[in-house]
Amino acid sequence: MRQGFRTVAMASETVDRAVEKKYWAFISYSHADEVWGQWLSQAVETYRVPRTLVGKPSRDGIVPRRLFPVFRDREELPISADLGANLKIALESSRYLVVICSPSAAKSTWVNEEIRYFKSAQTEERVLCLIVSGEPNAADKPHLHQQECFPDAVRFRVGADGSLSDLRTEPLAADVRKKGDGRRNAKLKTIATLAGVNYDDLRQRDKSRRFWQKVRLASLLIALTVFIIGLVHIEEREKKEQANNAVIQKYVEAGEDRIKSGKNLQAAVYFAAAYKRVENVSAMTELLQKGLLDCSKAVLAKQILKLEGHKHWVSSAAFSSDGQNLVTASWDKTIRLWNTETGASKIVTQSLGKLLSVNLSPDGTRIVGGCWNGYGYVWDFDGHLLATLDGHRGRVNYAAFSPDGQRIVTASDDYTAKIWSVDGRPLITMKDHTDSVKSAVYSPDGKTILTAGFDGSAKIWDSASGQVLRTIAAAKEGQTELNFAAFSPDGKRIATVGLGSEVIIWDLDGQRLGGFRFFHGRVNYVQFDHSGTLVVAASDEDNVKVWDTAHAQLWMSLERHKGRVLSAIFSLHDNRLVTTGDDRTVRIWDTHLRKGNFPEIVTTIEKESPWKIVDGQLQEQ
Repeated sequence: MRQGFRTVAMASETVDRAVEKKYWAFISYSHADEVWGQWLSQAVETYRVPRTLVGKPSRDGIVPRRLFPVFRDREELPISADLGANLKIALESSRYLVVICSPSAAKSTWVNEEIRYFKSAQTEERVLCLIVSGEPNAADKPHLHQQECFPDAVRFRVGADGSLSDLRTEPLAADVRKKGDGRRNAKLKTIATLAGVNYDDLRQRDKSRRFWQKVRLASLLIALTVFIIGLVHIEEREKKEQANNAVIQKYVEAGEDRIKSGKNLQAAVYFAAAYKRVENVSAMTELLQKGLLDCSKAVLAKQILKLEGHKHWVSSAAFSSDGQNLVTASWDKTIRLWNTETGASKIVTQSLGKLLSVNLSPDGTRIVGGCWNGYGYVWDFDGHLLATLDGHRGRVNYAAFSPDGQRIVTASDDYTAKIWSVDGRPLITMKDHTDSVKSAVYSPDGKTILTAGFDGSAKIWDSASGQVLRTIAAAKEGQTELNFAAFSPDGKRIATVGLGSEVIIWDLDGQRLGGFRFFHGRVNYVQFDHSGTLVVAASDEDNVKVWDTAHAQLWMSLERHKGRVLSAIFSLHDNRLVTTGDDRTVRIWDTHLRKGNFPEIVTTIEKESPWKIVDGQLQEQ
């Protein structure tokens, strides 16, 4: 048996005959080997000859691109050995006969007849064998006779008349078994012979082809892996984006809730945290943008100093005329003097009761305080008691000097307000309120006095006679109890605040000019700045708000106190604002609102806010 297929040049007339053939091969097999017949026909017909070999001369003419078609016998001759006319034509029209060799094929009369006819009609040189099982020439060994895989017509020569001789042949054979060529090499040997090319060339090119196929497959796998990783990454990113968006939404909603309760600075912390999670600022939600803008009034209000020293509520404060010093009154019964630049302080004096208010004389030499024990007191800056205002039968809620410094007015829980000389002599008692009088102040020209009472009214009095000139019924506007009333610098407007959450601006005839609202809670104090364009109010909702009266809009929101804010006053030049609260602190603010875009606002929040978000919750730093 010849294991290799040789590539030799045939006579020109043989080539000419071959070119006319319809089929590249006729595959003969036993139906017990039908699977191998299918495999071989598909392998041959689908094989693409390497481009480098296509078109080159071969023993059958020119090397083709494909070996197509192939004839595969699907019939079985059970008894008769007579081949049909169609099969004979197919055998004559085929360039090669490929015999699938196995013990079943060796016993098949049908296969044997196809081989005999092909050899007699063409030539033995074009009979190829593909061993799939059994052993070649095993019939020569009696004990292995049943393993013979070659039909007799393969093993022996055939005459022109189709008769089988006793002359042995050495067929061209490929062996698919592992101990032989193996399936791939057996296929390549068969195809190389059919195509008329050198087997080694075909094997090398096939090896190269398989290498590049592996490279392409590896590249494809890498690309697929990258694609899958990309999909996973996209999915993970989408999950993270969804989770991040959920957190942003949570923070925005928390910020909105804080705004509704007047906690703009706390809301700003939530909005800042949401802002930092937004990857694309242009994609910021309208709520987030609006929230940051709404809160900027609280964020950009700059606290200059936080003054600590009092042991109880700080009820009131007053600036010196040069703004360099500040006096404060406290429920700890002391009055302190502070340096507004350094924050240093000292106790000026101590009274016999809780101090509810403090004010300075216009010349800055005397201090007046209203006390819980029902007295008012006048001291100098060395702490010497100059006068005791004795005459009220209830606590003195407020005490203030007249513009010329020669008179003092007090407001008391005994339903009255009184005018005193600076040496403590009672001059006039003003009686018209029907409940506690919470505040009493002189007009800028000193001709009238404005009081505010828990009976829900503000009253304007003649300061010379003590007669009521006008009553403003704040109760009609919902201010059932008033805590404070203040004149504007030109004396033409007044502002009232009380247990309701609104600041109301009036003219002197009692006509409402406008109003500004806190979110909830009582408002304890109100004052105009010296230009009359701003009004400040302190409330129980832990903050102070400043409004622009000309444009009816919020100017700034001061939210550093940790409890009720009891007073808020401007310095003489309106460049500073001081606030006092029940958190025992005094805070000094810059009244010039800082400007800033969103990143600057967020940076300010991070640097200055007393709160931060930890595990999604707001915590004080």
